Amino acid sequence: MKNNIRQKLDNIPDTKEVESFNNQLELVSEIDSQIKHSDICDCKYNPNQMCFSYALGIPDEVMKDNKFYFKPFVKFLVDEKVLIPSEKGDIVLYGGYPLFEHAGIRKNNKVISKWGFGHVFEHGILSVPSSYSDHYGFYDIKKSKDMISLLNQYKSKCL
Repeated sequence: MKNNIRQKLDNIPDTKEVESFNNQLELVSEIDSQIKHSDICDCKYNPNQMCFSYALGIPDEVMKDNKFYFKPFVKFLVDEKVLIPSEKGDIVLYGGYPLFEHAGIRKNNKVISKWGFGHVFEHGILSVPSSYSDHYGFYDIKKSKDMISLLNQYKSKCL
């Protein structure tokens, strides 16, 4: 049952059309009615960020000029030991090294994450689209590191 629900959730982030952003909430509501309860709730809508920039706290104004593929940047952060595996970590990375699929912010036993170009959702750890993977890990961010500087360092080295 749970896998079937996660497969239905795959339809939510796969959109770039504004009309479909509004449809995200309808899809979550429809899934919620089928399972009688849901631990997914809408936090806000933000079309300027994707999950990795949202979870890492990279501001919208920086993202306007940095529309690139974030998965290799997250690998870079792990390689540089900016993101450090930790059972108590505040960042949740889905998938696995070297190519992570999704990221969120851990809040108690929930995760707050951005799904595609649309809404930010608060959800259970595995209440995500199946395409984000069944595997996840928690990471701490080295607090002394400035993400914008690291983003610029990554771009100069790797792009």
